[in-house]
Parts: sequence; structure tokens; C-alpha cells
Amino acid sequence: MSSRLFKAPFKGLFNRSVTSVAMALLASSLSVALLFISSCGTPTSKGLNLNIDALPEIVLWAWERNEDLRFINTKKVAIAYYAGTIYLKGDYAFLHPRMNPLRLSESAVRFPVFRIENADANNAIPERGSLKRASELVSEYVTRHNAPVVQIDYDARLNERASYLSFLKLLRSQLPTRTSLSVTALLSWCLADKWLSKAPVDEAVAMAFSLGDGKTTLSRDLKGNVLNAGVSRQSLGACVDEKETNQVLRTTGVTPFSRRLYLFSSKPWSQKRLSKCLEDL
Repeated sequence: MSSRLFKAPFKGLFNRSVTSVAMALLASSLSVALLFISSCGTPTSKGLNLNIDALPEIVLWAWERNEDLRFINTKKVAIAYYAGTIYLKGDYAFLHPRMNPLRLSESAVRFPVFRIENADANNAIPERGSLKRASELVSEYVTRHNAPVVQIDYDARLNERASYLSFLKLLRSQLPTRTSLSVTALLSWCLADKWLSKAPVDEAVAMAFSLGDGKTTLSRDLKGNVLNAGVSRQSLGACVDEKETNQVLRTTGVTPFSRRLYLFSSKPWSQKRLSKCLEDL
């Protein structure tokens, strides 16, 4: 998700020693495991035999909060759940896992989303060691939980694009062949700036929300344009809370051309919120 929507789980992570951080994260990992087991069973993904084209056309992002999504129609809606944030700094990377319960029905198709953050105070370009470790953290999780898809959420700056492409190539080489790789993409990456065409990914999700100043020119930017990041599958991400933006998406005809619609909510999901969002789009 956009960094404007994301709040780091704890501040000053890299101001502590490597040992103390590792111990804290080990404790966090144990805690999250207990949360999953006690609240919703294992997060092991359903739909292992599905490829990305067979997933439902509606996907709900279940971000870092207590969520109960047992109300969804599992034949029509899938869940992309926040699995954790990977922090990159220098030559190493750490995973801070999901800390809140996620309740799903047994039949729900689900897959993990990993947020990537550059934790260097000076925004130095991530080094290869941190990229390698980050790709290992994701691939190990995917393999352990039999995920049919994994999504990466990283707002790479212009000077980070080369390192991000390197990370995606490393990750692709480590993922099971059956696992599809999806990425979120800033809206500009899906208009004139199609640099993701070089990435070994199966899907790009255009993030049409939390646009800041870009919101005022959205209608003009989309008029006569097709969202296309240069990858084989183009999907759309929208937020239930941004009615004006959703109105523009609907009137410009962007939504019908998207392969899949991803939906974000700033508040816990409910049947009412989901139904209202689908009406708006």
C-alpha cells in the first residue's frame, strides 16, 4: 500500500543493535504465529492449484488490523492479506510480521502481501545483500504457506528502480514455479512511465487512491488512456473511502478494462462496506 497509508509498526527499528532487533523480531514472529493459530487457524493459502487467471475478479486487501472476513462469498472474492513489512538497510533486511488476527472461512482463497520499506535514514539505495535476504524471506514464507500468489508493495523511488528490478528477479528465481508474482504500481507507472515492463511479474495493480496532488488531474490523466504498466496482466486498486476518485474511475471507464479489482478500506471490512464500494465502482 502507499506509504501514506502505512504506519510503521515501531519507530527507530534500526537504532538498536542487530542482536536486540533479531530477538525482538523472533518474539514478534512467535506472537503472530499464536495469533493465527488461536484466531483463524493456519494462514496456509487455499486455492493452491489455481493460477492467477483463475482467481476471483474481486480481491480485498486485509491490512494490519483485526479483520473478520468470514462473510465474503468465497467464489467471487479473494483475500490479499498483509503478511508483514520487510525493512531494508545497508546489506541486511528484517521482516516485521503481521500482528493482528485475520479470520477467514476455510474455503477463502488467500495470498500474502509484503510491504517493502527502505529504512536507511539517508534513503541510500539498498545493497544486494539486503535484496537477497528480502527475497529469501518472501520465498520462504510463500513455500511454507503454499501461496498461489504473492504480492509485493514497494513505492520505489527513481533511483531505486534498478535495485527493485534486481529484487524481483531474485524473488522470481526463488519462488515455486506454480506461484504467481504480483506487484502494486503507482498510477504514473501505468500511464506514460512503463518501466515495470522489464520486471518478471505476472500482474501489476495500479494504485488509484491516496494520490495526493495527483487527484486533481486524475480525470485528465485517465481520459483516452488505458492503464498499462507493460506487464501481461493489469489490475486496478481502489479505496472504498475515496468516493470522488472512484467516481472518476467509473466515468472514465477504467474499471471495466481491468482484469481484477483490488479494494482497500481504511476501516475494518463489513458486508455493508463491500457492497457500497462495488456500487460506487
